Amino acid sequence: MLTITLEPHGAQPLYEQLYRGIRHKIEQGALAAGERLPSKRALAAHLKVSVVTVEGAYGQLLAEGYLRSEPKRGFFVQPFEAQSAPAAIPASPSVFRTAIQVYRAFCAETVMLLNMPRRTNTIIGPVRIGDDVNLAQGITVSGLNHNFENICAPIAAQGVSTSEVVIADDVWIGANAVILAGVSIGSHSVVAAGAVVTKNVPECCVAAGNPARIVKYYDREAGLWKKN
Repeated sequence: MLTITLEPHGAQPLYEQLYRGIRHKIEQGALAAGERLPSKRALAAHLKVSVVTVEGAYGQLLAEGYLRSEPKRGFFVQPFEAQSAPAAIPASPSVFRTAIQVYRAFCAETVMLLNMPRRTNTIIGPVRIGDDVNLAQGITVSGLNHNFENICAPIAAQGVSTSEVVIADDVWIGANAVILAGVSIGSHSVVAAGAVVTKNVPECCVAAGNPARIVKYYDREAGLWKKN
């Protein structure tokens, strides 16, 4: 079982510590290409942390290309080449630390700003991501909104509100898609490239457009994908 030393009261959030620990093992060769990592639930139980913590770490490793996700099989280490690896996140100020300083009061521990040469994704919690989720590049997932109702006060002074985004197992999100606060995406669904998702997407559907709408769904009785 994969073991990473975590400091519950450390300066870095647990998911960042776990992400850095796994990344270090991959870069040092302690985790070989093709090696299967524990499931999120198994690793969370082993390390005595929440599944959200592991989701956050695995999500960034996927986005940076350190891991790949195979449906129904799990997470596997990608081949690592030092010359093409993402640049290290500066220790101070770090991308993570800056995000957390800004959003600590209202975001879950899944806040991540992913800005790496291989892929660039922005995920602002609260966000819950299932197993075997495939993320392309340029994706924005945000569980946060700025309040603006009081027209006599600057929007910047009105604070924020949050509503969890839930991405179920076996979802594929295309490049440059935007998923907004409060949205749930059902299992085995696809969000097309460039889609702006403002409403829930049921399972086994394809959502496309701005705003996104269901353009295809799976008819279980007929056993076929059909246009909507």
